[in-house]
Amino acid sequence: MDQDRSNMIKRLAAGEWAGVSFRPDTVCRKLARYVGRSLFALQALLVLHGCAFSPYDQSYQADSKDNTRIRSIIIHYTQEADARSIELLTSERYPVSSHYLLSSVSESGKTRIYQLVAEDERAWHAGRSGWKGRTNLNDTSIGIEIVYTPACENPTRSRYETCNFPDFDPRQIDILITLLSDLLKRYPDIEPLQIVGHSDIAPVRKIDPGPRFPWRYLYERGFGAWYDKQALERYHSAFTAEMPTPNQIALALNDIGYRIFAPSHMPYVVKAFQAHFLPTVITGEVDARTAAAIFALREKYERDKQAHKVFCTTRPMCGGQPTAR
Repeated sequence: MDQDRSNMIKRLAAGEWAGVSFRPDTVCRKLARYVGRSLFALQALLVLHGCAFSPYDQSYQADSKDNTRIRSIIIHYTQEADARSIELLTSERYPVSSHYLLSSVSESGKTRIYQLVAEDERAWHAGRSGWKGRTNLNDTSIGIEIVYTPACENPTRSRYETCNFPDFDPRQIDILITLLSDLLKRYPDIEPLQIVGHSDIAPVRKIDPGPRFPWRYLYERGFGAWYDKQALERYHSAFTAEMPTPNQIALALNDIGYRIFAPSHMPYVVKAFQAHFLPTVITGEVDARTAAAIFALREKYERDKQAHKVFCTTRPMCGGQPTAR
């Protein structure tokens, strides 16, 4: 066992790695991953750490991504300070939980990542939700809560218009990037459009993580989705002359992932899209630039969708090739 792996195992055995505080059952799984192939060394270390190990032969494992529970990552804010956030997310008195909680920045300048629920277990963070044709996203997602407190007139019924959103602390975002990098190593099949906010999957009920969350910054570091500027301008020029129909806009939003449960929900969905991809203007109305961002995003990530192909049969503004993450 080389020195780097030995040091990694020691830190995992202490229950912490890269600023992340792990649950004991998670430590056991990570220890098993990093010790290597030596069955004797693995069993000895797991026993010392109080972990159980399977007595059954696990030398063959089924390889099918269709069996992977984790298909998306949902980002939230807590709207509470650290102590209250931990209480709400861990006490059986409250029907909410998340896999991870990112603390505020301490006086020493550090942010902690708490793992509150094991990744192979369901956390109750999404609520009534829909994304990419799926509902009940608690079953198929990892929830990440960030301690962040916008000033809202009525915190129990937050709206974009009635809240003041401060900037996120860059140190929180940096530690979030560390966590996302770790997660995507374990779940490489999570696609860019599957890293979204609570407001994306539940736009009628939720507005977190809010318009100040730095989605583009994350995209530029390899996490999440964003449209290409040239495609945006190409569609914007065309839509300034002639807008797509409401049905074409709804189909494009659906192809991206947004679930429109009823026609009356459309303004909420548009606001959620704007908060994510055009955060300087959140109106709930589809103007030429909003439509351009919607169609540019679909062209980049979902150009094989039938609705995109049909739309582009008579639209010269369609073009370009999808860009890798």
